[in-house]
Amino acid sequence: MDFIKVKKYFNLNMNDFLYIDKKFNEIISIYKKKRIPLLIDLNNFIYKNILLNKIFKWILCINKINYNTCGKCNECIQSNINLNINFININNFIIDKTINIEVVKIFIKKIYRYNNSKNNTIFYIPNLNLLNDISINLILNILENYNNNIFIIICCKNINNIPNTIISRCFYIKTYIKNKLLIRFIKNEFKNIDIKIINIAINIYEKSYINIINFLINNYNKRTFFFNFFYVSLINNNFSNLLININKNNIKIYDILYWLIYLFKDLLIIKTKIEYIKNIDQIILINKLEKILSVDNIFKIIDNITYHINNIKKNKYINKSIIKYNIIIFLEKILLNK
Repeated sequence: MDFIKVKKYFNLNMNDFLYIDKKFNEIISIYKKKRIPLLIDLNNFIYKNILLNKIFKWILCINKINYNTCGKCNECIQSNINLNINFININNFIIDKTINIEVVKIFIKKIYRYNNSKNNTIFYIPNLNLLNDISINLILNILENYNNNIFIIICCKNINNIPNTIISRCFYIKTYIKNKLLIRFIKNEFKNIDIKIINIAINIYEKSYINIINFLINNYNKRTFFFNFFYVSLINNNFSNLLININKNNIKIYDILYWLIYLFKDLLIIKTKIEYIKNIDQIILINKLEKILSVDNIFKIIDNITYHINNIKKNKYINKSIIKYNIIIFLEKILLNK
């Protein structure tokens, strides 16, 4: 489910405004002290456009009296940031739908060209994760060599894939909303759903709003069915019907891999930290698996699932039916010693 399909579930309320203002003030306070590049983790933050627009408008505003006057004008002349000549988005230089090294070189030349400008200029990279290693190294070279009127703002969707050399040269800002607010929000939108199911969705998908909503609408019953059949297959020492039922019920392989990897990670902590497991509705299955599997075999399964997840991410045209078959055969081999 994409954002367009679920955006009706996200209504901006006072708590959201307070959170956005808090992040905005945090960023502005940084700029008071030093014009350090910003690296903002916007993974699944549904109000990213509102937050970024506030930052862009404040930087480009020519009517600022002090750091707290943004929003006081009757009519903001920065209503369309994209038309401002002092807003440079790396995406504007894309020709063949990819941010290749030539695009990055043009972007960097622009930074050097504006280095002597008296006006504030924003250089914006919407998603650093789309750049390859060579391009990132080029960006790295300019992060410390620009004047005070240049504002470099970099966003990413997966901080784990960003090199430490980039992170160390930026002020890193993570956006998130606490679980209590998230639970309250989802309870208001899904009044007929059990709080236990909502907690499972949040445990598994953490702060990913879109995946949580998709899970509650489309996938909770499929996941329950899958684990029930998984348990039956385990009891009967036969996984042959599991694959048939997965296909019959149109359960996507990526969902299966995602559910399984968290199930087997729960196995690693079940003995000592049962309150922290994510699959709180699958205790019986987890206890059954714990009696069968050694720690080494749990790691083997997790590694195998991770391998398939990475393959799907790298190649969207990969044959997913073969992956389904391979993962079931692998599980059968480990769990049933076949």
